[in-house]
Amino acid sequence: MSAPSPVSSFSDVSTSSYAYAAIDALERAGLISGIGNGKFGMGSSLTREQMVVLFVRALGVDPSGQAERLTFNDTDTISVWARDSIGYAISVGLIQGTGNGRFNPKGIVDRQQLAIMASYFVAMEFNASNPPTSPDTSNPIPNTSNPINVPTPPATPVPIIPVNQNEIPVSNPGNNNTTPSFSSLTSIQAPAPITGVANGTSKTPEALGLPGTVAILTSTGTRSATVIWDVAESTYMPSRTDAQTFTVKGSVTLPSGVSNPNNVKLITQVSVSVAAYVSLSSISPAKGATTGGTTVILTGAQLSGTTGITIGGVPVTSFTVDSATQITAVTPAGTAGSADVVVTTAGGSATLSNGFTYVAAPTLSNLTPSTGTEAGGTSVTLSGTNFTGATSVTFGGVAATSFVVNSDTSITAVTPAGTAGSVDVVVTTSGGSATLSNGFTYVSGP
Repeated sequence: MSAPSPVSSFSDVSTSSYAYAAIDALERAGLISGIGNGKFGMGSSLTREQMVVLFVRALGVDPSGQAERLTFNDTDTISVWARDSIGYAISVGLIQGTGNGRFNPKGIVDRQQLAIMASYFVAMEFNASNPPTSPDTSNPIPNTSNPINVPTPPATPVPIIPVNQNEIPVSNPGNNNTTPSFSSLTSIQAPAPITGVANGTSKTPEALGLPGTVAILTSTGTRSATVIWDVAESTYMPSRTDAQTFTVKGSVTLPSGVSNPNNVKLITQVSVSVAAYVSLSSISPAKGATTGGTTVILTGAQLSGTTGITIGGVPVTSFTVDSATQITAVTPAGTAGSADVVVTTAGGSATLSNGFTYVAAPTLSNLTPSTGTEAGGTSVTLSGTNFTGATSVTFGGVAATSFVVNSDTSITAVTPAGTAGSVDVVVTTSGGSATLSNGFTYVSGP
């Protein structure tokens, strides 16, 4: 390469740029002429059609009339000035489409694709006695209306380059005439169905748990290929509360070293199931002893498939799903006070805030008076703790004629009839029972 020109031909390329020497050399060789208006297009991306035109120019071939070979579904989107070159490149196997009958001329060329095409270009053996002549570059790669007029192509065929590969495939070392060997794509395996997605999950591949790769079968074994999911086109509606099952389609990108000579469609799909929205409306009884063991009934919706229940963050001792709207559970031990009740299903979790209250067990210290007639009717005052919510008071196993909870520490009760002698007095609350052994004595007489 000769020394670069002291003055840049393009207003947007500085002679101090690291790329100036290469740009200047390509411009002087007639391979590029910028984007018009004296500009090179510094920093702009290269499209697929621009890349093909650049390499066909470098080959020194005359692609005139080759546009008639184009049969892509998107041929009409290929710039007129690029069609002959692309037709030639396709005819000799220099490049292929991107799948689904498309060429994608305006697609951006990544570094890997450019490296693949450049590596084959360098590997080609040109006839030294018939070197390529300078092409006519009166028209720039983009923004032109006429095809490129360049000389006759060399006799050396150009190997096929599958442009949808991510890296340069490994060729046989020391033999530039050898076309690299690729694994051939046989089929694409659809991912296993995804189930149990929580209701209301966001409509994104990440939230729905869609895999980033899929397994592909090739002539040399199983490989992994990246996949881009088109969730937006699925029927999934996060706002719905019922169960949903839908299909998501994805586009597959083949890994390096895998070609697609059989034109396998580079698409896949996966089935996704979102569970119905779960709700919890009530628990009965809503109070129980701190020692646990209270049998409760939970009611709600979509409770089938419940996988766990907690009260105050502690798993219940046991539970049985009676139906889609009811569960029977046994409370664990807890601390006095209100606690959240949480039911978890495949469709998510439902919480009943402060739904269950743990009540401390009562204590009973004394009765006044502690004696009364066998006929009953004696009004007594019971002293102790945690009387609030008392559900019964018994004397010798017989319920008091009546009782009133005066406070958390006092109850007034009327004794029932009894037999002469001492009997146990028992106070029962949702937190348990308290017994005062031989706490009251029935006496004979009027």
